Amino acid sequence: MPAAHDGALHVASFYRFFPLADPAAERRDLERAAAARGLVGTLLLATEGVNGALAGAPGALLDFLAERFPDARPNWSTAAPGRAPFRRLKVAVKEEIVHFGVFRESIPPRGVDVRND
Repeated sequence: MPAAHDGALHVASFYRFFPLADPAAERRDLERAAAARGLVGTLLLATEGVNGALAGAPGALLDFLAERFPDARPNWSTAAPGRAPFRRLKVAVKEEIVHFGVFRESIPPRGVDVRND
């Protein structure tokens, strides 16, 4: 979890596997919600879930994740002062969020978090 806002951008990276019936329908709503909080980075959406790497003020990131992905357990980092980690916000629909090299049907359709500890 990020420390109190010190003017630096904080970064939350996460995967959240859960059934997402219509990623295209979710794309615009997620993009609006992230942009309204001044977040930048990337959200990749697919029928198996979301892959995210977002940067912004700690409170904005926490609010967005609590509202949109409450079960996500992101890895937190801080961008170097004066160095934005991303130039813009991109929310895209992809065939899959992570290429596993296996058939999609073999991935269980339930919510699973992946951490890079």
